This record gives sequence, structure tokens and C-alpha cells, in this order.
Amino acid sequence: NGRNLNVIEAVDKSKAERLKIEGSLDKAARKDKRNIYLANEGLLIESEEAAEQTPQSDLDKRRIARNEKKAKLKNPLFFISPFRLSVRNLSKNVSDEELKNLFVEGAK
Repeated sequence: NGRNLNVIEAVDKSKAERLKIEGSLDKAARKDKRNIYLANEGLLIESEEAAEQTPQSDLDKRRIARNEKKAKLKNPLFFISPFRLSVRNLSKNVSDEELKNLFVEGAK
């Protein structure tokens, strides 16, 4: 009646075990689709030397932002884009051109 029949030969038991292990390794590698590992990128730990030079008000703002991010990421609909940059607490006198130049220099 014109239908195609696709037949795939079964694999032996040892090859089936190997394929099962490889498949589970692939699943483990693909597990983080929301890029949660990027959530702590750029985190300023209070015990580090850089935190000692940072004003307390800035550390408080960072702590609040981190808590907001944690609360938002509890929802599975939110994710972290690996391509976007988040810039907070930027001075008002920084122009778009200066900001762009800073990013270009930082990427080199």
C-alpha cells in the first residue's frame, strides 16, 4: 500500500549498557538549561579583600539584589541569559559611548 517500513536491528546487552551510561552522562551535562551556574558570577564575598574596600551601603545593595535574584530563580520560568549583562548602580554621568568602550575593553 506504499508505506515505508523502517527496521532497526537490536543491540546486544553490553552495547545497550554502554548506551545507557552514555545517555545518562549526556543528561547530566544538559541538566542546567537555566544557566543557574551564572547566578554567582561576579559575587562579592564579604570576607574577600575587595569587599573590605567597598562601602557598606554598596554591600547592602548587593545583598538585597542577590536575595531578589534568588527569589526570582525559585520560579522555574525564570532563567539567566548567558549573553546579557546586568549593570547596576551606575553613575548618572556615564554616557552610552563610555559604557560601550568599557565593555569592549573588558572583553579584550
